[in-house]
Amino acid sequence: MVFFFYIIFMTTKEYLEKRKKYPGPENKYRGWEKDLESIKQFNKELIKNYPWLKPWNRWTGEAPDDYDYTYTELDSMPEGWRLAFGDEMVERIHQELVKFNYADRYKIEQIKEKWGGLRWYDGGTPIGKISEDYREVSSGTPGYPPYDKDNEIIKEDSVDHYISFFEKKSSGMTQEEIDRYNMGAVYHYRIYRIEDKCRIPDIISEYEKKSFKICIECGKPAEWMSKGWISPYCTDCANKSLEHKNDAIEDNFTKIEEEQD
Repeated sequence: MVFFFYIIFMTTKEYLEKRKKYPGPENKYRGWEKDLESIKQFNKELIKNYPWLKPWNRWTGEAPDDYDYTYTELDSMPEGWRLAFGDEMVERIHQELVKFNYADRYKIEQIKEKWGGLRWYDGGTPIGKISEDYREVSSGTPGYPPYDKDNEIIKEDSVDHYISFFEKKSSGMTQEEIDRYNMGAVYHYRIYRIEDKCRIPDIISEYEKKSFKICIECGKPAEWMSKGWISPYCTDCANKSLEHKNDAIEDNFTKIEEEQD
């Protein structure tokens, strides 16, 4: 599968290098204006292709008034993982969003590392394409009846012969009478079939699992898991991170064992 993600004038790797070099207006060096403009152009194209990567205010739900394209939500992803699979992950998620007409509603809540692996939190995803047909199920007790949670969904329910808390006063009945009456309530459910399930949760889970075996710094296969603040590292990046050159890597990292078939 080919992913048309890269921008003609700059790759993701080059973008990350420029971002690392230019952390803010206070860090001025020869050519910083050109680098800053490249960063903005990269992010403008990125958001043009994937509008849901545009940063948003968690309080208002809108983009910041002063947003200047110097960053996107994807910048929260650790560099090594973004280099290894970030572009691919974003494109696969976007394909699902377009498929279910949800790209304008999808929001990233947080992207981060936790306990050595990627965590990608969002504000919810579409269930998928729901059949117009349904089956009705009635029950004499509250609580969802048995249904296939992978292929079905209960969208609506109603109840007959039931007096709610808000109807208590108008009913003219005592609480004891209401309780006795409600024992005869009948609960109705409509169970719809999911014809085409949205795979975004599966895609996220796939890359979260994959991240444990990929260096968080450079994106190469990881061989070590750091102690203390847990993160996966390749041998080169693990050695670079040692505070003292004479430190033994085994004293600061745990070897990642290969999974057995």
